Amino acid sequence: MRFSLQTLLLAFLVIWSALAAFGIRGIFVASVLLGIAAYVRSAQTPKEAIERLVMSILIAVLLLCCITSWIATVPPAPRVCSRRAECNNNLKQLAVALHNYHDHYGCFPPAYVADEEGKPRHSWRVLLLPFLQEGALYDQYDFSQPWNGPNNRRLAGGATMPLLYRCLSDRSGESSATTSYVAVVGSDTAWPGERPRRLSEFRHPSNTILLVEVKNSGIHWMEPRDLTVLEALRGINPRGKRGISSAHVFQRGYFVSRRYAGVNVAFADCSVRYLLEGFPPEMLGRLLSVAGEAAADIDVPVPGRPRWDRIMGLSVLVVSYLVLLMRPRPERRRRRTEPDHA
Repeated sequence: MRFSLQTLLLAFLVIWSALAAFGIRGIFVASVLLGIAAYVRSAQTPKEAIERLVMSILIAVLLLCCITSWIATVPPAPRVCSRRAECNNNLKQLAVALHNYHDHYGCFPPAYVADEEGKPRHSWRVLLLPFLQEGALYDQYDFSQPWNGPNNRRLAGGATMPLLYRCLSDRSGESSATTSYVAVVGSDTAWPGERPRRLSEFRHPSNTILLVEVKNSGIHWMEPRDLTVLEALRGINPRGKRGISSAHVFQRGYFVSRRYAGVNVAFADCSVRYLLEGFPPEMLGRLLSVAGEAAADIDVPVPGRPRWDRIMGLSVLVVSYLVLLMRPRPERRRRRTEPDHA
């Protein structure tokens, strides 16, 4: 079988467009399609060629549908899923520890313990240590000094920070003592400041935020500092501003991609849910309030973004492959153009 320059160019176009549409998987797709094309073009009679053409088109359509469906259902990278699950587990354990504190003292810890002048001195994260199996660390902490006093500074290193205060997706916490989980402090939130809050004050515990994530918070885990309501109401993952944020990002879809970026949030009933970017600030405000109404649905639609490079690659693949299939063989064209000397 001989191949013309045009046929070789079409074959190259099939390979290129398959790679553009399906990435490295396109090598397999192009190999199968070119094998089918060679089979069709080896037909000896027009009838046989038509039969092979119809069969090959059906096989090609089935192959493209199967490959597209398989790629569209590929889950996110295992590392992304495991880190998000680990973060989810950290928040759940912190919420359970807060409830154990409540069972012991009859209230949740205050956001901070203040001195005589009302200046924040100790954080709720320190008060929670005995309920995180960190009693020895708690006993070494000196409440007669501020959190960054001479004695407490010895405990301030990243090596002593409880692992539950660190999200693996937050790169800032790998070698530092920066916490990834904070409270939202405000008069109507679960953390009204120096005053502790009782569970009976929560109108809808299952719809009231208890703890949130903050990426690159810059807050030492012992520091009596968290988010304000105004900072929290900037939305999920505010650009260039401090607020509720995380490094959890994964994408779904292939030809139409949907970006699922958001944060894990612990609620007062110890449940943990994932709030996506674009979550309405007004609904976020209701979830932060202990007196807020129950939210019927906290899921927000994720808009799709067409991947035009892949769509164009698939379009070129279909057109170039059909042209390759139906293009006459060179020797057949010559027979049609040769004069009849009979």
